[in-house]
Parts: sequence; C-alpha cells; structure tokens
Amino acid sequence: MGDSGKPGTGKTKKRKARAVAAKPSPAETAVAHPAWVCDDCGNTITAWSALCGKCGAFDAFVWRVPPSVTALPPSERDATPALPPAGADAPADATAG
Repeated sequence: MGDSGKPGTGKTKKRKARAVAAKPSPAETAVAHPAWVCDDCGNTITAWSALCGKCGAFDAFVWRVPPSVTALPPSERDATPALPPAGADAPADATAG
C-alpha cells in the first residue's frame, strides 16, 4: 500500500519532519545582547561589579557582547549540577527552615 502524498499520509509527515529538522532553532539564530564581561578572564555578569568574582580583578568589567560559547569546558560541565526532573520531590534540607 503506497503513500499517495495526500495530507495525513506518511509522505507528508516525513516531508514536514525534514523541514522541521532543517530549520535552525531560535537559540541558534538569536542575537547576543551586551553584558558586563571581565577583560582579564572573560567572566560575564548581568550587573556591574568592581571586583570579578572569578579572577578577583578590580575594575576590569566592560559592557560588550560576550563571545559565543559552543560548549562548557569539561571541568565546568562536570561541576554543573543537573536539575531534578519536573515534579521531583525537593531534597529534605531544602524544605527545612
């Protein structure tokens, strides 16, 4: 039984899937906005600070578009905690207080 190419058939669904796969995501085409970037280490913050919390440099933040990040370095990727699944119970110490 072949596909006739009519709406709702297998060919149409495959064509739509290819079109969606080829379309870039909004994140891939988004324009980067300026932020405070440390000239010494590249640390990026949203609100100006006199001291860089990453390298300790004084008055090193400049307002510019930060460089693109394609992937986190392995040391930072491993140190980044994963978010719990939606609806997961909160850890016992988070509810105390």
